[in-house]
Amino acid sequence: MKRLRDARFARSLLVPGDRVRMHSLGGGLILRVGKSGAGSWVQRITVNGRRKDIGLGPTRTVSLEQAREWANLNKYRVLIGHPDAVVGITDMRWPRPSTVPYFGEFARAVVESRQDLKRDVQRAHWMSTFENHCRLLYRKRINEIRRHDIIAVFEERVEGGEILWKAKPAAAKLALQRLGYVFTVAMGREIISENPADEAPIRAALPRIRGNGRTRHHKAIPHAELGAFLARLDRSRTAHAAILFLALTAVRRTEVLEADWTEVDMEARSWTVPAGRAKTNRDHVVPLSRAAIGVLDGAHARTNGAGRIFRISRTAVQRVFSAGGGTAHGIRSAFRSWCQDAGKVREVAELCLGHRIGSSVEQAYARSSLLEQRRELMSEWAEYLGLQ
Repeated sequence: MKRLRDARFARSLLVPGDRVRMHSLGGGLILRVGKSGAGSWVQRITVNGRRKDIGLGPTRTVSLEQAREWANLNKYRVLIGHPDAVVGITDMRWPRPSTVPYFGEFARAVVESRQDLKRDVQRAHWMSTFENHCRLLYRKRINEIRRHDIIAVFEERVEGGEILWKAKPAAAKLALQRLGYVFTVAMGREIISENPADEAPIRAALPRIRGNGRTRHHKAIPHAELGAFLARLDRSRTAHAAILFLALTAVRRTEVLEADWTEVDMEARSWTVPAGRAKTNRDHVVPLSRAAIGVLDGAHARTNGAGRIFRISRTAVQRVFSAGGGTAHGIRSAFRSWCQDAGKVREVAELCLGHRIGSSVEQAYARSSLLEQRRELMSEWAEYLGLQ
């Protein structure tokens, strides 16, 4: 029972803040909580008269009980004078050069250790980049890879006989960025001394792509035509209801598809996207118009008010847009364009979209969420769409 209380107390400390916090849990075990609310375990221990701080892993993958067990093992090793007196979880995961892992193994360990990749789908997306475009590197150990190996990845012929760098510039650019991160971690672990995926020389060695680097925006239905598109939807169908709710709240598609009934407060007419799912890493309170409440009433009957509100995939949502020529993200663009054309207050519009406003200094002083102003704006938006 005491272990259960301790675990609950530790979880209660994982909240966003304006600074990094260190919470002592006794016995030299410390819970480090970052500004985003992400936590990691740290052990403070003295070895040969010198204090050391050892990382024992993130709270996302390591429980309090596991962290305590590992900390006790470290103390025992120091007590008996073990030659490897201090071995943290990170040291287990990252082998020394004598047992250097192959690229695929190392890349997976890097991805799994990133605390900013909160969802399995994000980690899977990273790994798919390597598996789809960097297979040539999988046969080599991380310290055997040279710059010409990286260039060979982007010069590999794909469908149509074109090299990857020219055939799929966006995917290639993303792969190069992620490769650079993996090899930067390897440098930090002193497995390699030079980053073979450094962007500047790689780009210089590959053909220049006309238009590469230009910003490509999501397709968006003009806000003047959006109401007609939404009017054709059948809210009894889950995918259609999800799109209506997305349009009425102007939030991100993933936030809608992962919305849970426990996050909705019907009395307060609000929905709180928790920090763990919000792109800004902090709770985002979304005001609900009468039209949005109406969509939820229909969803309640389909789900009995428990679990996920819209139990469908991203693909199902996008299929609905295929006929209209837009995208789910394009609805947010349409909302922002309407706010601009209608002369709405910029700060209120940006907060409706869940964006941070201004510099960190401005954010420190301007802490109001402008909830009631946002509620009024979203009601006007629903009326403009003909849904209120």
